[in-house]
Amino acid sequence: MHRVFCSSRKIRQERNAYLAALSRYLHEPQHSINSLLKVNRKYLREVDRFRNTRQRKYSLNNHLRSFQFSQEAGFRCIQNRFPGSRILVSYHFGDFVYGNNVLACCEEPDRQQYFLTQLPSTDAFIGNMNDCFGAERFAVRTQLTTDSTPAAALVARLRGEPCTLLTFADLPPGFGESTRLRFLGRDAWFPRGPSLLALMARAPIIPVLNWRQGRTNRVRIYPLISPELCTGESLQQASSRITQQLVTILEDALLQNPWQWRFLAALPSYFQPASTVNRTLDSPANTDRKELNDTGSQRHSAQTPESVPARRQAA
Repeated sequence: MHRVFCSSRKIRQERNAYLAALSRYLHEPQHSINSLLKVNRKYLREVDRFRNTRQRKYSLNNHLRSFQFSQEAGFRCIQNRFPGSRILVSYHFGDFVYGNNVLACCEEPDRQQYFLTQLPSTDAFIGNMNDCFGAERFAVRTQLTTDSTPAAALVARLRGEPCTLLTFADLPPGFGESTRLRFLGRDAWFPRGPSLLALMARAPIIPVLNWRQGRTNRVRIYPLISPELCTGESLQQASSRITQQLVTILEDALLQNPWQWRFLAALPSYFQPASTVNRTLDSPANTDRKELNDTGSQRHSAQTPESVPARRQAA
C-alpha cells in the first residue's frame, strides 16, 4: 500500500511539473492548461477521423469549400520565377493534410509532387483524397515514407526533373538530426532535415501554414527562402539559420492558436537535447505515439472547439 501511495504521489508531482512547464512556455495560467490539452485532443480526433474514415462525396465537397487560399496569384508568380524543383515546408498545424492538398492543386498539372510522410496512408485516406481532389490530380502526388527514402534519394529527385517535395519542419527531437535554436524565448531542438535538403539540392523553400479561423480553414504561404550560403557561412550554420526562420513561423502560430498544433502535448520534449529524447512523445498528458503518423487513424469523433478563442488571428 505504501508503494502504491508513493507511486501515485510521484505521478501527481510529474503531472503538476508538466503542466507548470506548459504554462511557462505558453504564457498561460496553469489552471487553463488542462482545458487547453483537452480541446487540443478533441480537435485532433476530429480532423483525424474525417481524414481516415471514408466520407461521402458531398461531405468532402463541403469540407473543401471551407478552405481559403488567397495567395494563388502570388504562388503562380513564384512558379514562373522559379520553375525548377522546390520544397514546400509545412507544419502539423490545423487541417494540414487537406490544406496542403489544396495548395498542391495550384501546382502545374503535370508537375510531379512528392509528399514525405512517417507511415503509409490508409485506403480510406487515399479514397477520400481521390474523391475530394480527383483521382487524376492526386495521382501525381507520390507519398514517400521517411524510413524507406534516404536523404540522398530525395536530393537526387530534387536535382532531376523539376518537382515539388512536401515535408515538415516541426517533428520532435529524435527524428533525424536536430539543431539548437530559439523557440518561445528558450533554447530548443528542431530537425534540420528540410533546410539541409534545400541546401544540398539547391531548391528554394516555401513555408506553408494551415490553421482554422472560425469555420474557415486558411492556407498561407510565406516568403520564399533561398538555399544559399551567406559569406563565410558553413553548411551547418546555414542550415541552422534557415531552420530558425521556419521555426519562427511555428512559434507565432502556436502562440495564437495552440490547440491546433498536433504536438502541443509534446512541447516540453523540444527543450531537451535530442540525445536525451527517446524518440517518443510519451508525457504525463498521455500523448498517443500514433500521432506521429500524418495519416494515423483515430476511433472517436469530437466537436470543433469553437469556444476556444485565439489570442489574435493569423494574418
